[in-house]
Amino acid sequence: MKKILLFAIAITFLGSCNVKEEVKPHFTLKGEITGLENKSVYLKSKSSIDTITLDSLGRFSIEKELVETDFYSFRAGRTIVSLYLKDGYNLSFETTKQDIGKDIVFAGKGSLENNTLFRKNQIENAAKGSRPLFSNDPDVYTNKVDSISNNLAVLTKEYDDTPAGHDQEFSKILSLDNKFLSLFLYSIYPKYNSYLTGNENVLSDSISKLVTDNIIDNDEFLVSKNYLEFISMSFNQEFTALQKEDQDEEEGYINYLKWLGSELNHQKVKNELLYKGTSNVITYLSEKGRDEMYDVYTKLNTDLIYQERIDITYKSYETLRKGMAASKWSYPDIDGKEHSLDSFKGKLVYIDVWATWCGPCKAEIPALQQLVKDYQGKDIVFVSISVDDNKNAWEKMIKENNYDWYQIHAEKAWNSTIVKDNLIKGIPRFMMVDREGNIISVNAPRPTTDDVRVLIDEELK
Repeated sequence: MKKILLFAIAITFLGSCNVKEEVKPHFTLKGEITGLENKSVYLKSKSSIDTITLDSLGRFSIEKELVETDFYSFRAGRTIVSLYLKDGYNLSFETTKQDIGKDIVFAGKGSLENNTLFRKNQIENAAKGSRPLFSNDPDVYTNKVDSISNNLAVLTKEYDDTPAGHDQEFSKILSLDNKFLSLFLYSIYPKYNSYLTGNENVLSDSISKLVTDNIIDNDEFLVSKNYLEFISMSFNQEFTALQKEDQDEEEGYINYLKWLGSELNHQKVKNELLYKGTSNVITYLSEKGRDEMYDVYTKLNTDLIYQERIDITYKSYETLRKGMAASKWSYPDIDGKEHSLDSFKGKLVYIDVWATWCGPCKAEIPALQQLVKDYQGKDIVFVSISVDDNKNAWEKMIKENNYDWYQIHAEKAWNSTIVKDNLIKGIPRFMMVDREGNIISVNAPRPTTDDVRVLIDEELK
């Protein structure tokens, strides 16, 4: 939350005394990363993002005012390292492109906390991303989760026993993160195990009760990222279980926000879950759904920083409303022939933005093929635009399948015009443009939904 700092104005008269200048809380971070092609790295907290430029040797230094003790994210390339920063911390590190996320060692004031945090996150990330772990039978899985928890408890004890002393708040965070990591891993086991093995395994009744008993909204626990992850998933699961199977997907997202607003007691927890449930989802909704979600979110949220972020996202779609001119693009097919949006004027255009590495994208292809077949000879064309970085992978898939609708490749992939102009944050993305080249929807229904045929039939009239 933005803070307004009030400064006392000293008015001097004869015989005035000297006034010491206030020293604001701050920290310093220095580093050297060799082998990193992109010379920009980023330091992000809840309230700010700083872009830092490396020099020719990969070095950087930043001194920054600290509004409050906070966890920061340091991003270099695709690697993100969590940092714990307090007033007076003076951290430094040296690493390489290959070792940023694997073997980074901090030095200076605050190094004990951040080296401990780095080791903790390595243990946690290995657990959360382990397919073999989730494939185990219930008893084995429980024992392995207990072993992970014990390892983290040893790490916390090592920190607490350090002769140089320790930060009690940081120690509390370590303990809470450990507790809620176990609860999170317990709660996601049935779903993940079923996905990987096809079985319907569940954990013991005592474990299930332990999970249920800890699904509480308590803003004192918000210092733990694992707490937020655990309750976010738990409340989402509880809400989903209450819904009818035939409920409209967009309506479900919006009703979830309303449900959180009435179900939770602590406003800070409510703000976190509302933001988590809105920030990404709102970019995938139809124009009507986006407007409704924004209105519901704004009424329920009281966090000014989160509100500003949602405002920016929502307002960025003003130029993408129905009837506005669609973004112009021109991309080649596998034979090098260019196809532009303008070349399809006079027909409706249904656009599929996808990539060969995207599983959900490929899952839509059979339904898209059926759409193409069912609307053959109608006043509509279907265009699939690949945003593959690896053009060879796209060419190979096109040659193997011989799709009978337009297949073109956006050569700048994720930096292409169609991605940037249409604020595409994830794929698959489907869009529809009218006969004059104006937007019908930049978030059109997917081929696998019933709504897509309703939209096409309506526009064909």
